[in-house]
Amino acid sequence: ETLGDFEHLNGSLDAFVCGSDQIWSPPNFNPRYFLDFVYDENRMIAYAPSVGILDVSNENIRRRISENISRFKYISTREKAGSDLLSELTGQMIETVLDPTLLLTQDEWHAYESDYDTGSKSYLLAYMLGKREEYWKTVKKIAGYLKLELRIIPCHEKDIKRKGCIKEPIGPADFLKLICNADYICTDSFHGTLFSINYNK
Repeated sequence: ETLGDFEHLNGSLDAFVCGSDQIWSPPNFNPRYFLDFVYDENRMIAYAPSVGILDVSNENIRRRISENISRFKYISTREKAGSDLLSELTGQMIETVLDPTLLLTQDEWHAYESDYDTGSKSYLLAYMLGKREEYWKTVKKIAGYLKLELRIIPCHEKDIKRKGCIKEPIGPADFLKLICNADYICTDSFHGTLFSINYNK
C-alpha cells in the first residue's frame, strides 16, 4: 500500500495506536510503524512497542527514529532498555508498560481460540524461534521423560523434517488453542513464554 492509502485513514479514525514485537527495531526501520502518515499528533499513541536492541550506531537511523518518535504525545515501550534508549534519543521520559498479551485474563483469551483439533493424546508443544540444536535435544528428552507426544509449530524450514512437526498452517487462534491444550511447553520465544504464563503452563 502507498503512503496515500494510509493518509486516507486520517479522515475516518479517531486515534492511531502502534505497538508490537520489535516494530521499532532500528535494523528494520520503517516510518509506517512510527505513524508517519498521521496528521494530528494528538491522535498518535504508542503502546508497548519493542526496539529489540540496546544501541543504535547508524547516525541516520538514530536521527530518523528521534524525529519520528518526537511526534508522539503518548508513548511507552515494553522493555526498560527500550525506554532508556528512546529517552536518550528523544529527550522525553518514556514509560515502560506491560506487554499487551498480559492485559487479558486466561478466560478472555479463551474467547479468541479456534476450534483447532489438538487430538486426544497428551502432548508437549515446542515453539522455537532459534536454531540451537542442543535445545531440540533437550526438548526430545523432556517429551520422552514425560511420555508426551511431541508437537512442533515450525519456525524454520529445518523444523518441517522434525518428527512431530505440524504440517498444516497455524494461525494466531490455532496457536492459542495449541498452548491451551498442551501439557508441557518448550519455547525460546518471548510471546511463547507469555502465553504459557497466561495459560498457567
